[in-house]
Amino acid sequence: MAINHADVIELVKSRLQLLDSAHDALISSYVQELEQRILNHCNVAEVPDRLKFVWASMVIDVLKVKHPTIPEIEAALGVTAETKIGDTTTKITTNKTSIDSIVLSYRTDLNRYRKLRW
Repeated sequence: MAINHADVIELVKSRLQLLDSAHDALISSYVQELEQRILNHCNVAEVPDRLKFVWASMVIDVLKVKHPTIPEIEAALGVTAETKIGDTTTKITTNKTSIDSIVLSYRTDLNRYRKLRW
């Protein structure tokens, strides 16, 4: 049985405690992109059911890296986009980490489902 995109989106929203659907389109775009990257890495036609939680964790990592200043995501992740000490303020900017490096950081989980191509 294939994993439904809506299931992954709901899992991500649940873990981030996002109650509304304001960021569903953003989350959905990363769910779709990471699905393709998982399929390419594993050389399979469908994402295996057992990778559902890995897939959701990958989406959360991408959101954390690429969109740390969205207030709802910032609050859910406990990251402060701006720190003020005395009269000095420091802002966090988006990280230059690529999605490829995030996918590779889950290599151990993904390689269990990887199939060889001949």
